[in-house]
Amino acid sequence: MIDLRLWRIALLSVPVVIVIAMFSLREVPPTLQSGIPPDAFDVSTAAPLAKDLAERAADPRAGSEADGLLAEQVSSRFAAIQGATVSEQSFDASVDGEDVELRNLIATLPGDSERQIAVIAPRDVAAGSGAVTSIAATAAMLEIANSFSGSTHRKTLVFVSTDGSSVGALGARRFVRDYSDAGLLDAAIVLSQPAVPDPTPPLVIPWSTGDENTSSQLRDTANSIVSKETDTPAGDEGPLDDLFRLALPAGLGEQGPLVEADLPAVRLSSRGELPIRPSEDTPESFGTESFDRFGRAALSLILSLDGSTEAIEHGPRGYIGVAGNLLPGWTLALLALALLAPVSLASGVGLASAARSPIDAARGVVWTALRTLPFLGAVIVFSFAVLVGLMPSPEFPFDPQLESLGTGGAVAVTAAALSYCVVAFFLRPLRPPPRAAVSSAAPAALLVACAAAFGIWLLNPYLGLLVAVGLQAWVPAAARLVGGRLASVALVLVGLLPLVAAVADLAGRFDAGLAVWQDILLMLADGQIALSLALLGCGLAGAGVAIVAVAGHGPAGPGLRGRIRETLEPRPEEDRGTPDDLGEPAEIDVPEGEISVRRPHPAARREPEDAPSEPQPDQPEPERDPRLWSKPTGSISPPPGSRSATPRPSTA
Repeated sequence: MIDLRLWRIALLSVPVVIVIAMFSLREVPPTLQSGIPPDAFDVSTAAPLAKDLAERAADPRAGSEADGLLAEQVSSRFAAIQGATVSEQSFDASVDGEDVELRNLIATLPGDSERQIAVIAPRDVAAGSGAVTSIAATAAMLEIANSFSGSTHRKTLVFVSTDGSSVGALGARRFVRDYSDAGLLDAAIVLSQPAVPDPTPPLVIPWSTGDENTSSQLRDTANSIVSKETDTPAGDEGPLDDLFRLALPAGLGEQGPLVEADLPAVRLSSRGELPIRPSEDTPESFGTESFDRFGRAALSLILSLDGSTEAIEHGPRGYIGVAGNLLPGWTLALLALALLAPVSLASGVGLASAARSPIDAARGVVWTALRTLPFLGAVIVFSFAVLVGLMPSPEFPFDPQLESLGTGGAVAVTAAALSYCVVAFFLRPLRPPPRAAVSSAAPAALLVACAAAFGIWLLNPYLGLLVAVGLQAWVPAAARLVGGRLASVALVLVGLLPLVAAVADLAGRFDAGLAVWQDILLMLADGQIALSLALLGCGLAGAGVAIVAVAGHGPAGPGLRGRIRETLEPRPEEDRGTPDDLGEPAEIDVPEGEISVRRPHPAARREPEDAPSEPQPDQPEPERDPRLWSKPTGSISPPPGSRSATPRPSTA
């Protein structure tokens, strides 16, 4: 039996943690300002360059001939910059099932300080001509780099033309991993699709592929500059959206792996986070005005970072914005523990009190663990399909508009669903627990859910917070506060709402709608969603099924109304009978050698109600109503349906 009172008392720790979080709010670092206008960006030179490159190397897919031609153009222009040192990073990759050789091109302009700023532009595309996306970004970066030719600047500037950006941002990953001076980089600015005619927020993309944030000062500075140069709000999200992005990390673009590698980075984009459709990426769609505005914004951001004499303030590693302040991620992790502790305490104490022995407790835990087998079977089949190559596993970040399960993925998902159905058919997960485990099943199921939630918290405390919030609805379901299986199903589903909200937020970011489940499976296949998280999710799902299976089996609890009625209404005293009803104690003859025991009934030792008592002189005997009694005074008639209790003799 789960003690709800203990659960409510333990929940008092949550307000304490909230107070601690309020005192842990940190001010947002001030935005950096540049006193030099970005007039050095010449759109009259950059725009013709972008169109010329688009004609020479149209459709530069990673590893293609057009990609190689574009790389030669970039290399020659890097070499023409006065004072630049050109280097190259070569690496192999698999693109559409073919092994190709890719290369990053790097131009370094030394400054007065050893601290560095990286400007990154992708060179390849997944689909489309690249005229307003990668080729336009490359042309803007070349114009910005040429504007620093022969000039003085405080920090060393590193211009990078990455390859394989459309294949899981391989170029950015390789740059930050193999660059020898990566520890000297203060920030990275990624140029992305800068020539879309009508800019659409968000124009600054700071999100990571991991559960961490970029520098808050870099993000706010980029927002301020881009909003000023484009006359369009760069876009900012609320605290709930920030939490969902940390709980399900899925930042698209090359800034994602850079932030995950602890390099502060932002991406400037004229069309939000998603890549534009191939039909929009044509030379005819090139927006000169947008190209000019985003080129100036990128140059202004570089000048602001270069003019700062101090290191960029990062803020907490993980945070969400609350009322113009930063709430550190550790307070959210602490809040998740404060929510998990009451559920764990109530379920643990309930299991200890319900089980008559450790074996009974183990029976409840094992019975709950068996409910996870159908989910585990589906995950194992899915993982095997990924291992043999049947399930596609594109490198993340990928374009969710272009990637799909395909025939192999559909077969893999069908096989996983069939494995779930087969295991569930033989196991019957909704079947009530056996008699030996019926008393410990509910608290054991809640305890298993807490264990799975704690494992999720260890891997991602923000996702663990969402799970911990939902588990509060599972407590009354496991305690059977509301009777019936249907009510338990409703409470279990209510507990899943925080996770559903996070998935809905991901669907909105990917513009996928209900088809977001395919993107989640692709992320699981690639490892963006860890397999360990999927296994812990199986434990959580099995515990929820176990709670539903226990509902309606055996003697149910009094329910909420019953608890209130028991509290308000006094309990009637038990009718113990009278000595006259019990009769005289019987004497039983026993064989010789035995002891005969004559034991009267305990109630017979009490004074009979009709025993004579001392008359009270001042209280006359009340008159009897003849309608209530049909016999003379002194005679007793038992009420209808009652029996005289006959005491049983005791022998020793």
